Amino acid sequence: MQRERLRQILSTALFSSLVVPLGACGGVVIVDPTATPDGGSPDARDDARDDARDSAACAPVVRTDTCNEAVTYPCGLPITLGGASPTTEECATLCAPVAEVTGRPGMSWCWLYGDDAGAARQVNCASCAVGRRPADLLDAPVAVGCDPIGAALADMARIEAASVHAFRRLEDTLAALDAPARDEIRHARLVTSLARARGAAPAKVTLDPGAPAPTAFDLALENAVEGCVHETLGVAYLAHQAAHARDAELRALAEALYEDELDHAALSWDLAPFFHARLDDDQRALLQAAQERALVAVVDEAAHIDPRVRAAFGVPSAATVARMVEALRGTLFPAQADDGVPSAA
Repeated sequence: MQRERLRQILSTALFSSLVVPLGACGGVVIVDPTATPDGGSPDARDDARDDARDSAACAPVVRTDTCNEAVTYPCGLPITLGGASPTTEECATLCAPVAEVTGRPGMSWCWLYGDDAGAARQVNCASCAVGRRPADLLDAPVAVGCDPIGAALADMARIEAASVHAFRRLEDTLAALDAPARDEIRHARLVTSLARARGAAPAKVTLDPGAPAPTAFDLALENAVEGCVHETLGVAYLAHQAAHARDAELRALAEALYEDELDHAALSWDLAPFFHARLDDDQRALLQAAQERALVAVVDEAAHIDPRVRAAFGVPSAATVARMVEALRGTLFPAQADDGVPSAA
């Protein structure tokens, strides 16, 4: 796909997502914090909550199906925090259910969602970063002992470094993919330097040594999801961040990464017909379903970004991302043609 065509498609989708109809600014709902569903007193509510805590309904719910791993505590946090944000030790405790499911060490950085200690609380135990993730990339603990901006930069640097492996693997299948790998090396170094300046060090990139060699379908799936979805939407994110990031260094970072990432996203769409020509109809249907799941996950994850990270980086709001993805469903991600390329608008 021509990079300028992709730029225009993404710019149009981003612009349309930022234009909100006046009708969307409807009424305001005010909730009485002392109210209970049955009109009981606050003490009755506390008693009911204590009873509920002893039931199976209060079991933590873990989500690891996307890059934004999280655990929800339906009846409130199991520990009392010492401050407004969890400490390293508190995060290790809160994220323990995620560690049990994934089998990796307890994470030492996290953030919370929820109104108060008595309500259902979601604990986000990992963050999402733009880049092409190899399918055999192993999980790693997030950065230790730093602010949320530094931790987010460290995670971003790790994914940029992992992208190097993804592009080099493609070299075994296609020629002339050296430049994207070199770009990602440069990106990883740039983002790492910013992360270290904020007291964070990216975790080591480790690939699963026992993973089998990828098949043509594996490479096609990685390209469809990591390239055509994540890298493509990553370009739109960078455009928004370059205009809205509160941190001047992070605005400059978005501007520095944008053109290279646009090239990488365009390459992903150029590779799509190469892979599609080697797949059968059932495999192509699997790719399209995987892309749709990835789009849904992007919208879902946009609602669970640390507000401090969102403001500093200029990450678009969840509503903006939802509108942008919906716009792209009509251009980049409609029912795709047999050659794997969206029909021209």
